[in-house]
Amino acid sequence: MPRKASEKKCIDDTDLKILSLLVENANESVKGIARKLGMPVSTVFTRIKRMKERGVIKGYTIKVDPQALGFMVTAVIHFSVEGPYLEEIEETLKGHPSIVALYDTTGEFDIIAVARFRSISELDSFIKSLLKNPKIRKTTTNVVLRVVKEEYPGRLV
Repeated sequence: MPRKASEKKCIDDTDLKILSLLVENANESVKGIARKLGMPVSTVFTRIKRMKERGVIKGYTIKVDPQALGFMVTAVIHFSVEGPYLEEIEETLKGHPSIVALYDTTGEFDIIAVARFRSISELDSFIKSLLKNPKIRKTTTNVVLRVVKEEYPGRLV
């Protein structure tokens, strides 16, 4: 019998402890996690495998400093879009390499994007090219002056 969507992602405190260690260091070995939690390696391995199968763990990644790669400008861009074209515009934005996060939102704006650019002129060109699309009513752009905190999730347990 298939499980409900809510049951698929149900995790307990032990899973949260394992996830917390992986969030802290995605390169942590199963053996290292087991040692830190005082658990058998086989238990940790099985739990990680189950969380992958359930979609709780979607993948592993690294943290990269965007400025070290030349992306000196981070912008938060709010989009107001003609209603019937919302998903079309989201698909267009989703495919752009400068967009690092894209949100379908409530409120005054329909879409919020976080994007990184090498320069203000690159950001300017991006915005101007988008505004040529009549399906985008308007944009409001905020340039990030300083990153105070940027990580997810900060704490699971």
